[in-house]
Amino acid sequence: MSENRERKRKEALEQIHRQKELRSGEAFRMPAVHPRYRAAYESIYQEDEERPHSTFFIRLMVSILLFAGFLNLDEETLPKTIPRRTEIIHEIQAPFDIPASLKQFDLSHIL
Repeated sequence: MSENRERKRKEALEQIHRQKELRSGEAFRMPAVHPRYRAAYESIYQEDEERPHSTFFIRLMVSILLFAGFLNLDEETLPKTIPRRTEIIHEIQAPFDIPASLKQFDLSHIL
């Protein structure tokens, strides 16, 4: 009895499938299903089409190559407008003079 009911249910689902395909003109796409129920859902609705191929690894390789290229840039090949490492260190270590217009504000009690 349960086998007969199961068979009728599958036939009804296949008929609904065919009607949807005729109306939409495209193949059935499985909706988002919770992973716990995916196996049960796939046994009822078998998906024949292949998944689109991901371009993740191509993008990953391009980004790795670009990163390696930036790491290999020689300091001498940089344009003259970019400050050198030694210039940056010198500017950081240089003493800082407070302008006269700001010396009138005494903020020592805050610090």
